[in-house]
Amino acid sequence: MPRKPKPSIPSGYVINDNLYKTCLRSFSGAQAKRYVEALSAFHRIQASAGFLDAAKYIASELKDAGLDEVKIHKFPSDGKKKYFQWVAPAEWRGHRGVLRMLKPEEKILASFPDIMCALCPGSQKADKVRGQLVFVPGGGGNPSDYKGINVRNKFVLATSHASSVQKEAVMKRGALGTVQFPVDVDDPDKVKYFGLFPAGEELKKFTFSFSISRRTAENLRSLLDKGVKVVLEADVDASVGPGELSVLRASIKGTGKERKEINIISHLCHPSPGANDNASGAAANLEVARTLAHLIKSRKIKRPKHAISFLWVPEFYGTFAYLWKYPDYAKKLLFSINLDMVGEDQHKCNSTLGIVNEPDSMPGVLSDIFYDTLARMRDKGVFSKDGTRNELRFKKAGFMTGSDHAVLAERTFGVPSVALINWPDNFYHSSHDLPENTDASMLKRIGAASLATVLFCAENSSANALSLAAHAAATRRSRLLDFIAKKKAIVSTLIAQGRKKETATIFQKTLLELEAIRDASINGLSTVERISDDPFVQELIENTIEEFDEFANYEIALYKQYMARTAGKYNIHIDKQVSRDAAEKQMLSLVPKLKFKGNLSWDNFRKRLGDKGYGFYRDKVYGGAGEHLWEAMNFADGIKNIHDIYIRVSAEFSNVDKNLILRLFKDLKKTGLAGFKTVRIMEM
Repeated sequence: MPRKPKPSIPSGYVINDNLYKTCLRSFSGAQAKRYVEALSAFHRIQASAGFLDAAKYIASELKDAGLDEVKIHKFPSDGKKKYFQWVAPAEWRGHRGVLRMLKPEEKILASFPDIMCALCPGSQKADKVRGQLVFVPGGGGNPSDYKGINVRNKFVLATSHASSVQKEAVMKRGALGTVQFPVDVDDPDKVKYFGLFPAGEELKKFTFSFSISRRTAENLRSLLDKGVKVVLEADVDASVGPGELSVLRASIKGTGKERKEINIISHLCHPSPGANDNASGAAANLEVARTLAHLIKSRKIKRPKHAISFLWVPEFYGTFAYLWKYPDYAKKLLFSINLDMVGEDQHKCNSTLGIVNEPDSMPGVLSDIFYDTLARMRDKGVFSKDGTRNELRFKKAGFMTGSDHAVLAERTFGVPSVALINWPDNFYHSSHDLPENTDASMLKRIGAASLATVLFCAENSSANALSLAAHAAATRRSRLLDFIAKKKAIVSTLIAQGRKKETATIFQKTLLELEAIRDASINGLSTVERISDDPFVQELIENTIEEFDEFANYEIALYKQYMARTAGKYNIHIDKQVSRDAAEKQMLSLVPKLKFKGNLSWDNFRKRLGDKGYGFYRDKVYGGAGEHLWEAMNFADGIKNIHDIYIRVSAEFSNVDKNLILRLFKDLKKTGLAGFKTVRIMEM
């Protein structure tokens, strides 16, 4: 048995007092909230005049603050143009939309722009179109929902995503238009944000869609359930056509010759008001940039070695378009921070701040800085004088997709990226996502932490690098030990239930998972070297990595001893009781290589695979397994077999289905999006 290593223990906080206090004093949560209020007035649909106007507003503030570069970049966007896998939406011009009930009584059900979410973006002109209303149970997004229901020349009331209902009801079955409502039970009067965003043939075949509150929908359903004929009229002045995506970039130059950058990104899109999602992230990003420029101009801090850049984008689409045109941008980035839904009054919104860490496939260390700094703020009681006195709720959220950090962290671009996201939010994607539900204290905490983090990484400080290395190593030791404890608890349960075969399987799988955690941890620790270019410091960081490697191997050896001891005690014959099933044999023999760049577009995948084949994935992609699939693809480097990929994903997430991972790669091959190399399986 090797000697037990004695790793160095970190002391104090990651960020030094001087930098922390300077950022805390300088960042204004009150000003950030005023920016939220200003941005909430813009109807910020992707590829729209409202989005461009909001970008111009931010650009004006940045120029006044004296940033080194401020520019709005524009990219063609017409519902046909592709950036990597993603079809850029057509420009939507929405002027007016009214949905009236004519029978059994006259009544306005939805009105745009009175309520900005009432008319779904992508809706097109309707000149007082009239028809009977029919309710489609089951959501209306699947062919099976329409069994025995005639919707031709009628309005369809449904709950699935607006674009899915348009495809099934309007394009395939001749419905006049659709009316959406949410199934949420918390707030019966909010109007949910649904978008059509037609592309390709949908540009000519989609019609219009309105969004109504659950209370309004229940009243309509009550009439329909009683057999009452309900007649509606839609009057819409709107159109779709060729336009542009606007991406605002600003930067503060560094002193270094290497032209490396740290990035903060925020999506600016979503309907007005869209205060927390995501005027809050855009506003915090703006206030970080403004404050940083002021600190440098006033000589309160030195200009950092590395540049700091800021992006405001239409979510996903703008990021892909920008990286398509400027492929070298990602190569410059050392790290990226995504600010998305960062302004919540957590009590009103029922929210907890999630620190979305970097994925194991593209690990980093910024999540360590944020966790340490936000814990410091919570313990010290950081508030804005204009904000609430609520105690900060936050947690390590693991890796999640769903925002622009997942674009930059994808294998094509390879940027270690962290995100800060409050979730859940009672008012998410609705007419009630108002500035009054934001909190200057929350904006101050996250904004000051982001400002301190980018400066910490951009200073090229030896002390910063060593402090972070010690803390990051400690975090990774805890992860390994927690994982072992969790697996031992599972083994105890299985043994108590007499499930020897499953125990043997867990033993062998855990060993592989521990090795995967060790590898990801080492890869993450190595990114600390980006913070200082001092050769001596980099050597010390390498020593920290070696210490961690020794620690991990020691704990893995201990687990092997525990495994052998437990197997002997309970008569578990591991080699005999663990056999490979057909799926596992396939996974071991196939090495996938993806044939596309950028994140997989699930819509493109659906079109290639067909609705029937894609039906298998629909609920999984948006129901918890989406991160498993994303991470599996990000691990697919043309070297790892599918079983190795599965083990690495399983080490990161709970309840990973190996058959789902295998099917994904087989379907990617079927659709021409991946290829396989076959390797020989080593016999057990």
